[in-house]
Amino acid sequence: MSTHSTHTSETRWRICILAAALAAIGLISVPSAGAELTKIKTVHFSETETSAPISTSANFPKVGSRELSAAVISTKAFGPGRKGQVSLLIVTGGNAADLLYTVTGTDFFAAGTQRWKATGRAVLHANGSVTSVGKGRYVGGTGMYRHARGSFSFSSSQPSLTAPTVLKSTGKLVY
Repeated sequence: MSTHSTHTSETRWRICILAAALAAIGLISVPSAGAELTKIKTVHFSETETSAPISTSANFPKVGSRELSAAVISTKAFGPGRKGQVSLLIVTGGNAADLLYTVTGTDFFAAGTQRWKATGRAVLHANGSVTSVGKGRYVGGTGMYRHARGSFSFSSSQPSLTAPTVLKSTGKLVY
């Protein structure tokens, strides 16, 4: 088994464990496999996510390093109930103060999950704070969001590399 497939399997396992734990404590709800789809709907949304790392590579934020995070989502879009997110960020380039990265994630809502992929650029400032901007696209989901497609942009701020990150995103989702 290659190192890549070991990391992928380990990451999927951690995401499943995290999702089960979040569901068990009532932070998120996971719809049944038989959730019904409704007619096609378009939602323009804005969200705020407060994210914290679950697991970080020892060499983070060096190129190739990873960070697995969980977040609480605040939005009026996508129905009532608690909303959560799990994401995996991989540093793909840049230098010590200006990083490029990819991130994949799953958002958990009462009516289903939304899967997405994004790219971004983070700037590490001299005072230790971090700001970031990027864009992404939806690539499917479960339940009501099984055929989710759309795009979003985001920005984030963090007082230090170890502090929670506050992300603001806006976009359009068709499902």
